[in-house]
Amino acid sequence: MNNQFQSFDLIFLAAIAGYLIYRLYSVLGQRGSNTVDFEPLQNKPNNVIRLKKNKKPGIIIEHEDIELQGIKQIQKADPNFNVEEFLKGAQIAFEIIVTAFNQGDKERLKPLLDPHLYKHFIKIITQAEKAGEIWDHSLVRIQSAAIEHARLSGLTALITVKFVSEQIHVIRDSDEKILEGDPDQIEKISDFWTFSRDTTSRDPNWLLSNTDTPS
Repeated sequence: MNNQFQSFDLIFLAAIAGYLIYRLYSVLGQRGSNTVDFEPLQNKPNNVIRLKKNKKPGIIIEHEDIELQGIKQIQKADPNFNVEEFLKGAQIAFEIIVTAFNQGDKERLKPLLDPHLYKHFIKIITQAEKAGEIWDHSLVRIQSAAIEHARLSGLTALITVKFVSEQIHVIRDSDEKILEGDPDQIEKISDFWTFSRDTTSRDPNWLLSNTDTPS
């Protein structure tokens, strides 16, 4: 009898874990493009993004008077779309993708990116590996995340989010000598990421389809 209850508990806990994973991926915004403006981060397996414990940025829509129409179009095509959940997921996606890219984790990147952008990311990672570069960059924190543009292109929803973050960028050679950057200098960086999703798809995930960092 005890074994039966233990088995039931395991099944119940597994179901909860599965639901939590589903909720995480259902709000992840992902988008990609031909333009990739990530600074390289350390390629060592034990390199992790060092995040300060801070409250998530507030939900913001830039140029609200212009973009409300785009949001309404997306909500009409997909009644389940929720701006607050999308932005929360976009922030999670930003941390996950930057971390995976910095670590050269190709498998983790693949389900989060548009196929074309994924190929471009892999090209950058491969070039750094061949050059013997060690990426030693850290995402310190996300200062803000705001919707810049939103529109419906046919059946595809496209949302551009402006992320303002603090990062440390350092490139070392195989002997750990610093080639670029300063490990003690925190840079404020603005990134524009576009997420896309087919509103008719049963898959709730958004894909990162474009990235841009203004010079």
